[in-house]
Amino acid sequence: MHTITTFATKGGAGRTTTILTLACGFLAIGKRVAIMECSDVAGRKGPPGQTLTLLDWVEQMHKAGEQSSNLGFAPCRTAQEVEDSVALMETCGYDILLIDTQPWIEQAHSTALRLADLIIAPATGPLEAQTTVRSITDHLDSADDLIGLVTPRDEGAAVAARTRAAFGDYPVFQSELPSARLLSNIMASGDIAQIVSNLHCQPNDPNFALYRNAVTAWASVQQVTLEVQWALNGQRLKTHHAA
Repeated sequence: MHTITTFATKGGAGRTTTILTLACGFLAIGKRVAIMECSDVAGRKGPPGQTLTLLDWVEQMHKAGEQSSNLGFAPCRTAQEVEDSVALMETCGYDILLIDTQPWIEQAHSTALRLADLIIAPATGPLEAQTTVRSITDHLDSADDLIGLVTPRDEGAAVAARTRAAFGDYPVFQSELPSARLLSNIMASGDIAQIVSNLHCQPNDPNFALYRNAVTAWASVQQVTLEVQWALNGQRLKTHHAA
């Protein structure tokens, strides 16, 4: 089992979006995926009509037919719960464990970082990337398995380029997620691949714009998932280093 966790010490960096994105991507290629929510609000459901939580999304996927044997969920608030859940998910035969985290570092979060095979540092902009970089030496024994991921808002390519540069000498995935807002809106309805299939229509049909946006989002999800898979296999040729 490969374990992936997020690391970002500023709110709004795209941690949960990254976890949901990779869950969709790995499920689509036939992997059995477990999600761990490692925070002080782990396992909570969001108010109706408001921000989608991990538990909301997992339950929605189960209602849509995704079996718990293919998509598991574990809320963890303590270091011991993290260690026990990692052991349980591996025993249950999951291929990928995705661990969502919080901005402030506590024992549970530190344990998740220690047990991870790959640490993904998402950033929606330069400030988020700079904040993460400044925190690396304080919270990580080694950054050898850390790779940045650009999860832009809607500002365009220029901001994405500055975000990459803000990671300095740390590697950054070449692939980027589309707008975090776009992804959140799409994933609020469940699995991205299934949503694309349900929305399929012709250019002159109603909702074509929504369908095109969903296709764009799904293509980005597939690209990021592929690069993450390469990284897990030790292939780091697709990372980016700032000049």
